[in-house]
Amino acid sequence: MVKILQLLTSIVIFICTIGSNLHAQNLQTFAFPKISLGIGYSKSNPTSFSLDEYESGHGSASVNYLYFMEDQWLLSVSGGFKTLVTTSEKEKTFFLVNFNSQKLIRIYHPLWLGIGFNTLYLVGVERQNIPYTRDKEQIAQVGAGVLASLIYSIDKNLTLVTSVQRWRGTANNRLHLVDFNVGVAWTVLQ
Repeated sequence: MVKILQLLTSIVIFICTIGSNLHAQNLQTFAFPKISLGIGYSKSNPTSFSLDEYESGHGSASVNYLYFMEDQWLLSVSGGFKTLVTTSEKEKTFFLVNFNSQKLIRIYHPLWLGIGFNTLYLVGVERQNIPYTRDKEQIAQVGAGVLASLIYSIDKNLTLVTSVQRWRGTANNRLHLVDFNVGVAWTVLQ
């Protein structure tokens, strides 16, 4: 987990160093795009009570919708699959839809910090395919958590987003996860 954080931090610093030379925009005229669509990669690590039952599975892709509100708030919706490995070496796959709300704080132009809350809908599935077939052994549940993001505007059409989320399912005490996400979003509406 520490190596993943070090890698994500190195990537963000590298892009910030290169990208800061590309920005000739005036801060007063800078604005995030109104709407962006993106793709991402997510890796989940069990924590707390989940350590007794699950181990980290392989990472997975996600599809993201980002809505920036006046350079102060970011609302996003993402969907994708997550795979965890049980202690008996059996894979458990979940489909989840994640709703995030973040307050944006400018660290320096063009790097922003986002801090907020997330809610999610999580359902166990048999395989990673759409349409999914529900796994009857697992209950569908709502989850809640907190997140922190680094958002870097590469240019007016391209945004890099990295985040760490700590969340848990609310139906039982068996799903406590820390998610590491990295993604890129393209502007749809300026």
